[in-house]
Amino acid sequence: MTRPLIVAAVIGSALAWHGSAQAQHSQAVAPAEPCTPVVLIERTGTCYAQVDPRFVTTLYFPRMVTSAVSSDERYFRASIVDDSVIVRPARDIDADALGNLSITAGEMKVSIMLGVAGHSSEVLPQIDFRALSEAEVFDARVAAEAERLHQDVKREYERRHRELEGEVTREATQLVGERLLQRHEPVRIDAIARNDDNVIVRVERGVWVGHELYLFFTVQNRSGTPYRVTHVGVFEESEHRAVADAGRAGQVEFDSAAPLVAGLLGTVRVDQFGRGVVHVRDARGAAGRRMTLRVSEERGERPVSVGGLSWR
Repeated sequence: MTRPLIVAAVIGSALAWHGSAQAQHSQAVAPAEPCTPVVLIERTGTCYAQVDPRFVTTLYFPRMVTSAVSSDERYFRASIVDDSVIVRPARDIDADALGNLSITAGEMKVSIMLGVAGHSSEVLPQIDFRALSEAEVFDARVAAEAERLHQDVKREYERRHRELEGEVTREATQLVGERLLQRHEPVRIDAIARNDDNVIVRVERGVWVGHELYLFFTVQNRSGTPYRVTHVGVFEESEHRAVADAGRAGQVEFDSAAPLVAGLLGTVRVDQFGRGVVHVRDARGAAGRRMTLRVSEERGERPVSVGGLSWR
């Protein structure tokens, strides 16, 4: 079973603020988006500006301002002057004071969250609000739609991923159960071999699960350097195989105390053990024959071949 690959393409990007915000003088959390000297607005938007009681902050708009409502007139006084709004923080304003201004200028409606700057360098003496052009509006809408589609695809992928995991688990459990009913039988082997570097491989036993055979083996490293298990092969003793040839060896799982390294099945440190299991392909076809299990490092170095394996 394969899992579907879902690709989401984002079509464009644009700077836009949407929605409105309300706040009052309290410990409320202000939006993270700060104002900049020029703020682009489609019709509605919100941003966060820091003020200082030693300065006024002037807000400029492309249309005449018809309304400027402060959430706290004591700390944040707002005055309309044609197409601008002048914000005067109170001299005795608290350092943690928060508030907001709700301003209407033509079709533009802006909510500005206000806080007290920790340093004068954080204060913007003036902010220019400009309406988005048609192209900018288009880009902003495309970006918003692309983000919406991206989130929809992401949610669908996550949902399908969960379903697939459940399906795979159910099918794997069912398959194992069916094979165990066909045949579940241990195979006594207990064969051992070592190489000139004193790396010892022992094939302890086999297990039939249905028509599939799994061989369990251990690797003991008595050499002076770590043994990096890279290849495991299973083949007939009479066959002449390349050192890295897997033969009938299928999936291999290996476990040791050393961290897993990319490209290796596992690493056995000096004077330590590792253990593994290998699936034997077409094991029934090899029944009654003398077989060999070979373990080696990269490029077939320091191989250990355990011969005389047989099963029925």
